[in-house]
Amino acid sequence: MPGISEFSAAIDDGAFTEELLSEARTILAKEPALCFFLKSTALHPSVETWMDMVVQTVCHRLLPTSSSEPCLFCPMNLRQVFREAFTSDVLELGHTMHAAVYHDLRAVVRRDPAMNHPLQVILFSKGFAATVCHRVAFRMWYAHSTYTALFLQSQVSAVFGLDIHPAAQLGAALLFDHGTGIVVGETAQVGDGCTILHGVTLGGTGKETGDRHPKVGEHVLIGANASLLGNIRIGDRSKIGAGSVVLREIPEGATAVGAPAKIIGHVKEEEPGSDMDELLQNVQKNHIEKLHNNNYHHHSNDAGNTIPQSPPVPGVSSVTDSSTDSEDDNNIMDSHLFSGTSLCPWREYAKLTRCEVPADCVSASMLKNVLQPFGVLQIFPILFALDHHNVGHVPVDQFQQDAEKVLRKLTDLTPEQVQSVVEQVVQQMSDHLHHIPDTLTSLRQASKNVSATTYF
Repeated sequence: MPGISEFSAAIDDGAFTEELLSEARTILAKEPALCFFLKSTALHPSVETWMDMVVQTVCHRLLPTSSSEPCLFCPMNLRQVFREAFTSDVLELGHTMHAAVYHDLRAVVRRDPAMNHPLQVILFSKGFAATVCHRVAFRMWYAHSTYTALFLQSQVSAVFGLDIHPAAQLGAALLFDHGTGIVVGETAQVGDGCTILHGVTLGGTGKETGDRHPKVGEHVLIGANASLLGNIRIGDRSKIGAGSVVLREIPEGATAVGAPAKIIGHVKEEEPGSDMDELLQNVQKNHIEKLHNNNYHHHSNDAGNTIPQSPPVPGVSSVTDSSTDSEDDNNIMDSHLFSGTSLCPWREYAKLTRCEVPADCVSASMLKNVLQPFGVLQIFPILFALDHHNVGHVPVDQFQQDAEKVLRKLTDLTPEQVQSVVEQVVQQMSDHLHHIPDTLTSLRQASKNVSATTYF
């Protein structure tokens, strides 16, 4: 599966042009009924390069061709605007238009089983055509040709059914699958390698101005008819289920579903935007079943005898301790992420953190107690990034291995502060484990005393 390294590969314009022209000539010979269409687009006399083919075809599709409809824009001038954008050195999320459109073409063929050749994409894909027009409009917008940019946005909406503001920023290797009904707001961003299905909205939340639209990371998959609203961050390699309503930040590598969306686990693949797991089958899901059994309260040995469990890590209540559930919710949940628990994407994951925690694992409460003095309130995103098995806690050896990298990425802590956090957590775990043997001995003795009193 191609990765981000594909963007550094040299583009062989000559070979790609010949590939497209050869396919067009072959189709013309096999399907002569398409003669007028092909000679007006891919095989037009002005086409000398694959960029010419894209320009000629998209402009032909964008403007009315019927003699009964007035032409809204001089076709020759429109093609010139597109050609200048193709050769512009203005970058959109780090890519020239030439490079971005090339990788868009390749991405569509790789991911969309309905498109078997780049020529099909150029001739028939609404999503691709709308993306090309946006890349032109983006350069017009930042060249202060505001009305030309808005004309392109309006015409794309009318003809192709996608509404992408000229100021929005799109990365390379994008697939707008089907395309119909996609809305991308003025301050939205979509990173490299993403796939967005029909009906998706990257919108605002009302009448606010300024930076007000979602920022979608790289290699993200967004299912059909999902709505992402507000200036929120959707982390790299995340997946959003079809029909979801996302109102809060989603961390890197997470899968979120529902209305409002909740996090159900980690993605398994490296590039969800390319793997197209629309049914969300490739997900390491949260172990919510922990909440519906008593396995975390007692263990049985091979003989079937009940063995008292080691004491919980300080600060974490038992799942049956209803008196502290509400208090834990208020103390652990990140208040800056939500205005009510019903909107918090962590609401299911939070339940896991209230289960009994194995003695050799770092809990949400312990992490909170160490991080809060440093002004860090984002407990759940940090724990989730460390918790590879989606169980609501992290083995201490795993914490020691990954904590420094995660804390540096998700917080503003200095290297010295990061080191201090790791050392404090490890020290607390060491102190806790040191007292467990004595506690277990006391529990076993108490159990024997109860048995003796009962039967004698």
